[in-house]
Amino acid sequence: MNKTPKKVGVIIVDDEIDGRNRIRDLLKLKEQIEVLDICEDGYTAIEAINQHQPDLLFLDIQIPGYSGLEMLTHIKGPLPFVIFITAFPQYALQAFEAKAIDYLLKPFSNERFYQSLSHALEMIQMKNVHEIKEELLELLRKQRVSDDNRTIQKLSIRKEGTTYFIDLKHIVYIEAKGDYANVYTKDGKLHNMRTTMNQLEKELYPASFFRVHRSAIVNASHIVELRHWTRGDYLIVTSIGKHLISSPKYKENIQTILSGRF
Repeated sequence: MNKTPKKVGVIIVDDEIDGRNRIRDLLKLKEQIEVLDICEDGYTAIEAINQHQPDLLFLDIQIPGYSGLEMLTHIKGPLPFVIFITAFPQYALQAFEAKAIDYLLKPFSNERFYQSLSHALEMIQMKNVHEIKEELLELLRKQRVSDDNRTIQKLSIRKEGTTYFIDLKHIVYIEAKGDYANVYTKDGKLHNMRTTMNQLEKELYPASFFRVHRSAIVNASHIVELRHWTRGDYLIVTSIGKHLISSPKYKENIQTILSGRF
């Protein structure tokens, strides 16, 4: 079942009845627009905007009460996008300083009006997409914190009927070797375990371990140096002196290491 797209909420503020009616009639032809209120002065407009929190405001500059420019300073919360409408060109500079996205000089044609409206709708869409991205990023950040709380603290390695446990903080890097993974620890020892790099990557996430190559996972806490190499590759110097070469495929992980966000 398809969800009905959210309509763009609009408030019209103009002290001339003909001006208000014309904008209302032009907006009626656009299904995605919902006119939330129509106001003729600055006082009622402030109340309407604070109540409805519209996406877009068509605002005359010279209106009773507060002027259109003054009125914007009394709005609570984030400002809607604003298209100024006026018969006086001398206010254009002030309008754009007030972050207006357009300035309609009366009398304007229908074509000019819809051009301005189309630009506003694009801006609103971009804002909505940005907000959705921010919400998703916040969910991912929360998920990361949740995952952090579940991260394993030790790696279990079974050898000759005995299971050994190695603290993750002691692991410097892990290297693929056929059907096995070689685990190198800070004391210089090598431990073999039968597993895949993909499986290890899942188990170690989101601790400070990063896949830097198809056959290598490194503990960022044991990286001493990162040197730019060739074709987007990096030379990784570990605390035990081992050098690893990253692959361009994992450049996002390298950027995370470089930023220190681990």
